[in-house]
Amino acid sequence: MIHLVTSGDTLRGTMQKSTPSGLLHLVSPRSILYKNIHQALCPLEPNPIGLMIASEPSKDQWFNVHLPRYDLHFTLNDHNELECQNAPGYIINNDRQGVGCLFGLQNILCLRQSIGSHRNYKVIIPQGEYETQVGQYGHPLVSIKSASLKGCFIYDVDTHVGRLVGTRSTESDILLVKLHAYTSSSLPDPLTRRTGTSEALSRLQSASSYTFPSITDDWKSSLEDLAKITPLRTFYPAHLRVMESVTWHPSLPASSQSINFRYIVEDIIAYARNTLVFHQKHELVEALPFIKGMDFLSLRANQRDWTYQSNFASTSLGDPKGVTYIRPPKQSWDREAVAFRITSLSRPETYQFPVTEDFLSQVIQWNRVEGDRDWTWDKIHEWIKVPAITSISEVWCSLYELCRKTPWPPTFEATATLALLGYCGVDFRLISTLFAVMRDPRFRQGDLACTRFKSLSLRDGREWDQQVISQIIQRSAQSFGQSEESRLPKRPQETNRMHKQRIRNLYNLELDKQVKEATQEARQNWPQLPARIILSNRRLLDATPYWIEHNLYPKLETWLRNRTFLLHVDSVQRVLSSFHGISASTSLYEPYIPTPIQQLDPLPKLLDPSALMREHPPPEVPTTHNILSSFGYQLTQYSIPQTLRDMLSRLKGSRSCAFHDQYNQNLEKSILSLSNVPELSMNKVPALDELITNANLLSKRKWDMLDQMIVALEPSDASFDILRYTRSLPAITPYTLLQLLSFGVRDLLPPPWINCITSFAAMILDAQRNERMLKHMCAGKLQQLAAEASIQSNWSHLQNTDWLLVQIDGNFSIRSNQMEVALDMMASEGAENKLLQLNMGEGKSSVIVPVVAASVANGDTLCRVIVPRAQTGQQLHRLRLTVTDLCNRRIIKLPFSRNTSLDDKTAVSLLQFLEASRSKGAIWLAEPEQLLSLKLLGLDKAMRYRRNGGGDALIKAQLWLNENTRDILDESDDVLHTRQQVIYTVGKQKDLDASPRRWEVVQRMLGLLAGYLSQPPAHFEDLFYKADPPGISGFPLIRIFSEEGRELLKTFIHQSLQRNDWALPPGLSSLAQEFVTSRLPSADTVLKLYAYCSGEDEYVLQTLLILRGMIGCDILVHSLKDKRWRVNYGLDLSRTYLAIPFRAKDFPSPRSEFGHPDVTILLTCLSYYYQGLDDNMVQHCIKQLLKSSTPDLTYTSWIQSCWEDVPLNFRTIRGINMEDEEAIRTQLYCYLRYNKEVIDFYLNSTVFPKEAKEFPAKLCTSGWDIACKKAHITTGFSGTNDDRFLLPSTIYQHDRDAQLHTNAKVLSYLLLEENRIVYSLPSGAKSHDFLERVMEIPLPTRPKVILDVGAQILDKSNLQFAKDWLSLYEGHSSIKAAIYFDEGDTLMAVSTDGTTQTLMDSPYSERLDQCLVYLDDAHTRGTDLRLPDMRAVVTLGPKMTKDKLVQGCMRMRKLGDGHTLVFMATDEVLDSIANISNVPKEQVTSFEVLIWAIKETWTQLQSNLPAWVLQGYSFAKRQQAWEELALREQYSPQYLLDTFGENEARPLKELYRVKSKSRAGRSLPSGLRSSDNDITSSIKERCKNFETFSIHEASVHEEMEVELVHEKEVEREVERLPSAQPDKHVLRRDVVEFVQSGQFPPNSSAFRNARVALTCTSLNLPSGFDEVFRNLYFTEDFCRTVTLPLLKSTAMDNFLRPVEWLVTPSVLPSSGPLPLVALSPFEANELLPLFRRTTVTRLHIFHARSNLSSRSLESLCSFSLPNSSTPIPRSISLQLNLFSGALYIQDEQSYRDICKTLRLHLDELPDHLAKPEIITSTCFVKDSKARIELGMTGPGFDDSPLPFLRQFITLRRYGKGFGPAHMGKILHGIKLEPSDFGRSDPE
Repeated sequence: MIHLVTSGDTLRGTMQKSTPSGLLHLVSPRSILYKNIHQALCPLEPNPIGLMIASEPSKDQWFNVHLPRYDLHFTLNDHNELECQNAPGYIINNDRQGVGCLFGLQNILCLRQSIGSHRNYKVIIPQGEYETQVGQYGHPLVSIKSASLKGCFIYDVDTHVGRLVGTRSTESDILLVKLHAYTSSSLPDPLTRRTGTSEALSRLQSASSYTFPSITDDWKSSLEDLAKITPLRTFYPAHLRVMESVTWHPSLPASSQSINFRYIVEDIIAYARNTLVFHQKHELVEALPFIKGMDFLSLRANQRDWTYQSNFASTSLGDPKGVTYIRPPKQSWDREAVAFRITSLSRPETYQFPVTEDFLSQVIQWNRVEGDRDWTWDKIHEWIKVPAITSISEVWCSLYELCRKTPWPPTFEATATLALLGYCGVDFRLISTLFAVMRDPRFRQGDLACTRFKSLSLRDGREWDQQVISQIIQRSAQSFGQSEESRLPKRPQETNRMHKQRIRNLYNLELDKQVKEATQEARQNWPQLPARIILSNRRLLDATPYWIEHNLYPKLETWLRNRTFLLHVDSVQRVLSSFHGISASTSLYEPYIPTPIQQLDPLPKLLDPSALMREHPPPEVPTTHNILSSFGYQLTQYSIPQTLRDMLSRLKGSRSCAFHDQYNQNLEKSILSLSNVPELSMNKVPALDELITNANLLSKRKWDMLDQMIVALEPSDASFDILRYTRSLPAITPYTLLQLLSFGVRDLLPPPWINCITSFAAMILDAQRNERMLKHMCAGKLQQLAAEASIQSNWSHLQNTDWLLVQIDGNFSIRSNQMEVALDMMASEGAENKLLQLNMGEGKSSVIVPVVAASVANGDTLCRVIVPRAQTGQQLHRLRLTVTDLCNRRIIKLPFSRNTSLDDKTAVSLLQFLEASRSKGAIWLAEPEQLLSLKLLGLDKAMRYRRNGGGDALIKAQLWLNENTRDILDESDDVLHTRQQVIYTVGKQKDLDASPRRWEVVQRMLGLLAGYLSQPPAHFEDLFYKADPPGISGFPLIRIFSEEGRELLKTFIHQSLQRNDWALPPGLSSLAQEFVTSRLPSADTVLKLYAYCSGEDEYVLQTLLILRGMIGCDILVHSLKDKRWRVNYGLDLSRTYLAIPFRAKDFPSPRSEFGHPDVTILLTCLSYYYQGLDDNMVQHCIKQLLKSSTPDLTYTSWIQSCWEDVPLNFRTIRGINMEDEEAIRTQLYCYLRYNKEVIDFYLNSTVFPKEAKEFPAKLCTSGWDIACKKAHITTGFSGTNDDRFLLPSTIYQHDRDAQLHTNAKVLSYLLLEENRIVYSLPSGAKSHDFLERVMEIPLPTRPKVILDVGAQILDKSNLQFAKDWLSLYEGHSSIKAAIYFDEGDTLMAVSTDGTTQTLMDSPYSERLDQCLVYLDDAHTRGTDLRLPDMRAVVTLGPKMTKDKLVQGCMRMRKLGDGHTLVFMATDEVLDSIANISNVPKEQVTSFEVLIWAIKETWTQLQSNLPAWVLQGYSFAKRQQAWEELALREQYSPQYLLDTFGENEARPLKELYRVKSKSRAGRSLPSGLRSSDNDITSSIKERCKNFETFSIHEASVHEEMEVELVHEKEVEREVERLPSAQPDKHVLRRDVVEFVQSGQFPPNSSAFRNARVALTCTSLNLPSGFDEVFRNLYFTEDFCRTVTLPLLKSTAMDNFLRPVEWLVTPSVLPSSGPLPLVALSPFEANELLPLFRRTTVTRLHIFHARSNLSSRSLESLCSFSLPNSSTPIPRSISLQLNLFSGALYIQDEQSYRDICKTLRLHLDELPDHLAKPEIITSTCFVKDSKARIELGMTGPGFDDSPLPFLRQFITLRRYGKGFGPAHMGKILHGIKLEPSDFGRSDPE
């Protein structure tokens, strides 16, 4: 709360703010205090009112300064210094010399930390767009544009290496490169010991510039800015090569404008474009524009530029041929001599000057003189801007005034300016005259001051000129025609000519007279010039005052100014006369001429360090002891808590199979080894002065070593002497020396020098370690201090030089346990793939991965670091931080997917890129899905494209990778999990079997279930959770709590079948109940049901099979119990409209899909029910409804449940005005958004028909492929290892003795008394309920960290939840931001004002104590935050395994040492824990939580076993295929499909059939059913550990578990249907003759019968088809719609032409049936003129009736040409309706005719006919005698036509359902009533 108050204190503000800690005064921006603070912070905040300063009255001199733009905070510390709260301990340092670089940067704030005499520095630099301008002495000034400010970066000043180190993000790195380049000068910077240009070029060409997570616009803009530093060089004229034109940067010195900038930028862009196929559209980067001649001229400039690079590793651009270096002419020496003489005049003792003898005459010769511009000497850069001084007159007055006012001796600025003018060609005596003006004090008098004017033109004169004035006055004369003389009369005897001559002479005489008089009058006051000149009136002169002011007065004023100026010059000349003829004694200029010496060897353009080091031995490496080893620490024995032993006893008592015993044995070993684990602590805390003394000693040792190496490397020959004198030798700095140890460079050095530089690097490492110990000591972190003190460098620096560089870059020292694990991972003995375990928080990702990757990427192997997707961003940042600078290792990312566009050329280029990356020691950071996709991509392209598909090249690339890659797996248990699969579909997609019945049954079942649960049975709350629907008429959120819920679902379906909700024939109910609900129904039941549901018609059987899958095969139970919306599944409409797997809460898998079609359908329905439809979807539904067959009836069913609430005008479909979008959106959408009927309509009309497809085959990969055996071993690690039981058999868990304690140690942390509390939440609690529960915890112990391991925060996004949580701390000064992960897996910080930015670049990266931290469940693994002492809430959720739980808990790295936990679970989870542990829910602690989590682990391992077995067998088959493929030179697509392909599409009968054990083996992949190998043998052996899963029953169980794929989530990449081209229209001659004659030619090829018309479709025509459609014919053009030369025979399914134009003959044919011919629209249009003239044939318009309210056109009487009122026979109308796909029948008689033709009997059936062998379940009469008895005579089908007609109408409707229509009911065995034939009237 802020309110105004009255205050008399001018230092305080006039506002107060109420906070929980008291009142705060806001300081006024007008106060002295505010202005002083702003002056200190103005480099960051130029806005004078951009600060917020608050003071607290209760504290003297306490105030807080807030910079809202950057969210930075400063306070006054105890020493009255401004301390930055975002960098604790650092105060503002006004002296920027501590930075040692970036001189000229205006927007930079320096911070200093003082620890005794030790100093550390940081700098804060704003982020934005920078501009440059020339500063004093020509050094550029760099400043930021205020409008572009958007954050800041904080850099550490690394004095050990000599550099600035930021967050190492791409943005901070590229900004630092720009600033070094912009602020460079000719002198080296003290920090880096080299120029800014050299520093910028070194950073720009380092590996970090080639490692970018993504390509942003800012990154591209920065590269363009850097490229522009290079001067633009072109030939002039452009078409000749005779002259050069150079365009320089306007404000940077020439020495800074290196040509290398452009060429390095071009190389970076070319590198980025090499991987162009992996970039998104917004990431595309264009090459720099080509400039003709630029390359040649730049190379020539490089040849002539003898400025050496300041580091050894620079890249030479080469030398152009035909370039001759021309020596400067001797004239330049003369100009240098002039400048030298002028400079010598400035000596204080000089009294005599050789001035100009006739200064006035020289000035008179000047044309234009510029006035005094009020310049000052400190504006020397203004003189430098002048390109060339053409005349001294341009600057004389300014110089004269400056010199007149300058006391003697002159300043440096004055001397330098005058010397520059002399060098530019100004006369030496004129310059000497200016020195005389400075020397003589008489010129300081005011009478010798230069007159004031803007400019003079001396050529205009300075004295009175009678003639000029007369000419000006004469211009005011009247014309002759206006004078009185022109009107004088003509004299007698005077001719016209004489008259004109006379009066003209009179006019001229009078005009001359008046002009002379006026001229004399104007001269009366000269040389005085009055303010106004007035001339007497004269008859012929119009010299008005206005005319005089604008014509005469300017000339006189110019003369007067010139006269005054020259009089001033004359006065100066008289004073200078005393100097005439005097020559000053100046020194003689002697230009440097090298002494003639012997011929010099040509100087190399770049110095070769190896050559220098081979010629010069290194200095002796001092033998020194490790001064850091003197600090004492002690190891104490870890005590095993009793709770661990109790937990183990409890687990042993609940084992149920062999692998449980093995699990318990492993845990017992871990517990026993825990007693041998030492606990580290300090037994002697070092004094601060001792650490400071060590820091000084280490620094001195380091710099002494550097000086010795510099001396040793100094060349001694004459060539290098010249470079030394001119300071052109490359700088030898700590950075350049360390770079010599990098990969590819160190091999060129002599071993003694490697040893020397390695020792120097070790000194730097020790200095860094001592500095860290200083910081820990000051912060009181004794545990960290002990850890640093305990480090022992017992590894070889020479053998692991990369380790040194990684540690220096990462600013850490590798510990003993980390070193042992790293060496174990690098060891290749045994050549077996292995995994290791190391506890969370012990540096797996941040330490071991970088050092191992840098070591194994040795040029012979390409190192791949494989991490889960959620951790990719963080791991990339860790690798950028540690291996891209000194190690100079590039990090590559290649996100392969099926969408990757590759042809032969790009695929070959890709392999070349990988080979080059290997040779350069690059590191490939990959996600498992990307590598699995790559393994399939080559096979896929080789099968799909015969040419230029890139398949063969990709297969070769994969084989090359098998031989040349070395893989490191981080979080290996996640990488190798059974869910890690990628599947490529193969073949032509087709509709799901039994669609649309497949989803209609599921939707109806869910609707019936919601109704059943609306009146729940007893004990419902113990079995189900049911939340209120999210909207009106919505579907409730349903969850199953326990296994007992399965029985409740069976009860529900039993009752539904008894009520005959599924329209089953009588007698099927009891059979259906057992078949649907039992996993293994009796054989008799199955035989009877299959006998009743004949193979000819599968409609009823399909319904029962779908229900069996949902209930009997537990798909419904699995989905409602084990799958949670927004956690395990949900929608990502940017990818697909179907439900997809989620990796975690609101974290959809990028390419995954559920492997089972019915799981996908069910979860899709639930996702839309829970999420609802958006406005566009509802609008689409209404538009589709208006086009449907029964819009009125359907709309009425939509709003039936909310009829009373819907506005009156929207209660009928006719009341909807689609143009009134606002009314629809505000008044109608709310009733339809969550309406189940509307959602089903949307799914059935839009989603499922387009998305629910299947493919005949697939290509598979899994985690087995990642762990496969290759030429080089695969190693990895994780903090947890419970998945060791289901690891691929090609890799094993390697348990090191030193790490056996890991599992027990983590469990002991969770069992500490401080971590045992478990809080409860009601089931279905929302995020606000959760936060309220957290805020109820008392403040001192209130958690500031939420680890949502159980995914309980579902109703808010991560950002929104973080904001909501942060809002609860409003006004608390201790909490200023919240940390969370965004959708791109980037760690973000949101401040109290809602500003978001990446955490690493935010001001809170080092102030996590001021932050709240929320980690969603996707990021509770692998996330590493160095949190201060805090408490965390850990949420518990269903199916939580022990590994997932401890991974989340161990985000708190200091459990037991400052970090604590509380657990929070819903009642649902607590009930589960209590039931397993046999304790009351209120008594649940972390002990019971761990037992529950371990048992959930057992359950998950058991359920994942079938998937693991199938993946293993599939991998074994693929591995054999790859081995065979490597030996083949050629292979066909069919061969690849046969060897690598697996079946994908599975009909319902196969999917849900009742299988026997004897047939189970058929589920194994082909090729492995009768043969064994090492892999299959190991699989069988592993399965023996699971007593409930023997190897003989594994296949059966696998089919039930995996073929149903309840929990299986796979990466499914779909091959889309190729587009088709329209066929060309053809009008055959026979068609024209038929129209003209009326005689139908039945044998003509131009006409086709119904059977031929349906070729190239997937339809199976039933027997009797030709007889039923005997009258229908179709033209060739009607049948041919598209050209499909390469597609299969079913390609016409999507291109059937509708029947619209029909032709009948007017006269019945003499023989044969009456033909009804269908034409194409093209033919009807072409033949229309004939129909207008003919009388023998008629053209009819027809449209299949798809709407009950529309009119039937089946009689063909309504629209015909010529007109006809005679209907066609009913038998032909019947054929027409059936073939056109009409949905509605005209009357009851037509209905009976159709039933008769289809052989359907829908009425009551006599008992003796109700037998399966007579009539099917869909009322099709099979028996011929029964047909006669039932009156079914005449043409009709012999076999059941129902499957054919259902599929045919579905194709006609493009997959849309038609169940409610007449034909839908008939084809599904539902009898029509008389009321069904009336018109729809919803009112």
